[in-house]
Amino acid sequence: MAVRDALRADPGLRERYGAVKSRLTAETNIDIDRYLAGKSAVLQDILAGTDLTAAEKNEIYNLNARP
Repeated sequence: MAVRDALRADPGLRERYGAVKSRLTAETNIDIDRYLAGKSAVLQDILAGTDLTAAEKNEIYNLNARP
């Protein structure tokens, strides 16, 4: 919910996140690991603006940055 709230509050970040996801899903033969890695940078920027604890942010990052 924190990610959702952050995206609702920041139109520029929301557009950036949407553009990244659109680019990734348009790639042929993309797998879940490449998809997650591809959106990790923007996800970090989104998480930076939330009130989640450092541990919570790290946990989300680790789940979304699988090799």
